[in-house]
Amino acid sequence: MAASCERPIILPLSNPSRLVEVDPNDANDWTEGKALLATGSPFPPAKSPNGKDYVIAECNNALIYPGLGFGAILAQSLHMTDSMIIAGARRLAALSPAISDPDNALLPDFADAPKVNFEVGVAVAEQAIIEGTARVNWSKDQVREEASKKIWLPVYGQYIYDEQGQK
Repeated sequence: MAASCERPIILPLSNPSRLVEVDPNDANDWTEGKALLATGSPFPPAKSPNGKDYVIAECNNALIYPGLGFGAILAQSLHMTDSMIIAGARRLAALSPAISDPDNALLPDFADAPKVNFEVGVAVAEQAIIEGTARVNWSKDQVREEASKKIWLPVYGQYIYDEQGQK
């Protein structure tokens, strides 16, 4: 793949890991560290030719679907248009760690999903306003501020198991 493409994107997405189409370490070796890799299951980093660890991104729909929904709800859009989905995907692409360092992962870390989906949601709502499918009375420039008022963060209290059930 690297013979005809400077940085091929290889996405072995099968789950579980034992069923993956190609081991990302092999793909990394075969392309001499040129491949941008993301898998459907977690994998350890691969070694780049320069000796650095190349983080294998986990391609999970939790990095975009919540943001698509949040953006549509935020804008009160009656439709999820192709251009709204493309705006969300472009915002996700702009958050790729590989943009600033080619040895970094293709996608943001799964632990950053809440921040990533906030950004995706903002992009989707902005696009809904631009194309006129939004039913809110604010401008594209107000989306980020409005989104920050509506975001929900799951925070759970710590529960302690009580064998007697009396606490």
